[in-house]
Amino acid sequence: KIYMSGSVRSWMHYIDLRSAHGTQKEHMDIAQQCRDVFVKELPIFGSQRKFYRIQGDRETRVVIIDGEIEQFRLFIDRGRLFRGLNVNIPEVFDYSEKLHIILETDLGDRSLELIAHETNDRITYYKQVIDLLVHWQKSFDNEPGLKMSYQIQTYDFDFARHDTRLFTERYLRGYLSLSQSKVKLLDTFFDDLAERTANVRSTLMHRDFQARNIHWYRDKPNIVDFQAAVVGPYTYDIASLIFDNHVDISQEERSDLLDYFFRHYPECDKSDLYAPALQRTLQAIGAYAFLSKVQGKRQYEQYIPNGVSNLRILQRKFDWIDIILN
Repeated sequence: KIYMSGSVRSWMHYIDLRSAHGTQKEHMDIAQQCRDVFVKELPIFGSQRKFYRIQGDRETRVVIIDGEIEQFRLFIDRGRLFRGLNVNIPEVFDYSEKLHIILETDLGDRSLELIAHETNDRITYYKQVIDLLVHWQKSFDNEPGLKMSYQIQTYDFDFARHDTRLFTERYLRGYLSLSQSKVKLLDTFFDDLAERTANVRSTLMHRDFQARNIHWYRDKPNIVDFQAAVVGPYTYDIASLIFDNHVDISQEERSDLLDYFFRHYPECDKSDLYAPALQRTLQAIGAYAFLSKVQGKRQYEQYIPNGVSNLRILQRKFDWIDIILN
């Protein structure tokens, strides 16, 4: 028997190096067996990403395993993008494309969602997050070549319309079991919504900028789950933040945060918020319906009523939402 020891990072290097073509067969066999141990001890289930906290000598780190190679590559690529814009994200210590493994900073459990539920001064934290959001938006806008160099997809009419088709399929048809004839009534409205959303000025968009994807680490907000970033409406992310299904934000708080955001954009109009806010709300409800009913993750079902409450708020701007609510 051969006994070998090492850190997660050193094993990642070993497996990558010794799995390459031209490696001596004995070493390649060992590398394959090591890879099998990784897959067994840190399992991948379908396309779902898995997170593991590992204890080192002085600190913990996080291991991420992503079974989808495209999502894995986007995570690495978009991480470089945000890091280049001086946005606080977890530091990647190492990664292996063969294993679909990423070793990164452990930001801890203090998310904005947790802070929002535990502190009376949460608006102060939210305003720091808005400062971060505006910082990366304006930094991105000042570097017009980034969109092409990073080959970033655009949240255009087709993208927006795809989201509302998923909402129809997953929530209206799949969750509520509405008839095809009834949901067909919404097609014209969804087309108009997609067009209005696509016409809002664009910038770098996180696309899932909710409180649980923002963590406080070393007294600063850090963002996670950024691999889905696209170029899209500058108000989409602020809408995700203030119409968050996981945090009950009052109308007074929402108005305060919206005023604070638009102080950074005095040349813009608050009406830019509403179409992207509705797009985001529909997308989130559809996602929760799919996760709870199709994937069997029933814990997500509790957030659907919050999304419906957000629809009622937005109904003041889009009276046709009544077709969905009734």
